[in-house]
Amino acid sequence: MFKRENPRKIEVRISHKLHDIFLFVDRNAGYFSGASFKDGAKNAPSLVYQITDLFSLALDGYEQLWNQASVVAIEN
Repeated sequence: MFKRENPRKIEVRISHKLHDIFLFVDRNAGYFSGASFKDGAKNAPSLVYQITDLFSLALDGYEQLWNQASVVAIEN
């Protein structure tokens, strides 16, 4: 649905060094979720948090993990 509304390149990668879900958008905003995007909070409640106070530190740290992660999908 996001891709239909926003014509942007979307790249998904996976790393076994992370447990939770992190989403960074255009290096300008970051979000954290303890639940899988596929199942949401089907089995237990969960929230999505916007990363604000430590955004640049989080982005730098996860950028390193991103560069080492395996590409799962790229959609233009």
